[in-house]
Amino acid sequence: MQMRLIAILLMFSLFSAQVPVAASQTAQSPAAVGQGVPGSKAHSIVVPVGTAIPLTLVNQIKSKSTKVGDSVRAVVAFPVTSGVELAIPAGTYVDGMVTGLKTRVPQTGQPDVQIHFTRLLYANGYSVDLDAKNTMAMTIVPESNAPAEYTATDRTPGRVPAMGSSGFMAAQTTQPPTVSMPGPNPVEIVVPVVGGFFALLAGMLVAGHHRAANTDYLLFDAGWQFQMILQSPLTVDSAQVAAAASAPSTK
Repeated sequence: MQMRLIAILLMFSLFSAQVPVAASQTAQSPAAVGQGVPGSKAHSIVVPVGTAIPLTLVNQIKSKSTKVGDSVRAVVAFPVTSGVELAIPAGTYVDGMVTGLKTRVPQTGQPDVQIHFTRLLYANGYSVDLDAKNTMAMTIVPESNAPAEYTATDRTPGRVPAMGSSGFMAAQTTQPPTVSMPGPNPVEIVVPVVGGFFALLAGMLVAGHHRAANTDYLLFDAGWQFQMILQSPLTVDSAQVAAAASAPSTK
């Protein structure tokens, strides 16, 4: 009888020892199953070619100190999505390079800059290659108030003495037929004055042109709003994008 009781106790103790092991294996199985769920895996997000991305300029662009080949940085001004997924959070940095710079476009009289953007830098340090070019955010309309017949030749100094010689100077040199005026000839006074005036004007124009050619003017200030257009599809990692979106802002 005692032997049977001991055998029952031993069997009960062995059964009790095996229950936690089975329970622990059962508790781990959902995690193992969860690792194989397709929705929990990171995947690629593709932003199609031609997508317009609004940007804000970070560094200044100037007429003399900014050269072709210089680096340019901007920041994404508004979140960019692909379908319903976030692809580029606002505040993501964009790095590029100046490929063309004009201080004045003849058709508009306004400055123009061309930038090729090559990299996105997310808030969590994730970076991805980029192929995009900037486009002006605003359309500049040339002035159209001047009459069509008002050409460059109408503004040249050469027309002024011609008008003077047919008007003012002729009136001064015409003498009354019966009165003789003593003193110096008016022509001898007017010609040097007119010549000195145009010499001064020419000097001022030359000085102004020299100053304009050597002054480092600010063409585009930090905070300038514009946009870039994707020239190639952009592929980003969804997990990295989510981490960047939840990263604390450095601003």
